[in-house]
Amino acid sequence: MPPATPIRPRVVILTASIAAITATGAWYGAGLKTQQEYKQVSSPFPIRDFLCASPLISCFQERKARIEATPEEKMARLEDAKAGLMSKRIGLVRKIEQLHERKNAQAGAGAGNDGGGAGKG
Repeated sequence: MPPATPIRPRVVILTASIAAITATGAWYGAGLKTQQEYKQVSSPFPIRDFLCASPLISCFQERKARIEATPEEKMARLEDAKAGLMSKRIGLVRKIEQLHERKNAQAGAGAGNDGGGAGKG
């Protein structure tokens, strides 16, 4: 058996330094991400408030009003949101039904034209 080659100090130093740099970078990056998320949550004007049609001050006031709303006001807001979602659902269900009707009509028309053979689809 050949004798085992000794580990050179240069290899050990390079390996340890690469591991240290990687660990430091991961730690620093995680800290930056946490800090960014904290600023986004704790900011009185988060990014989504910039998308409001009204001025930023009224967006902040609306947000504050939502937080300080009574349970009845919160329920009314939730019911309004539910009504909006239900109307969207009705529209989507109608579109799906129309899609199924078109698909069935095409399948029926395709099967009738080729003499009973395999239709498209």
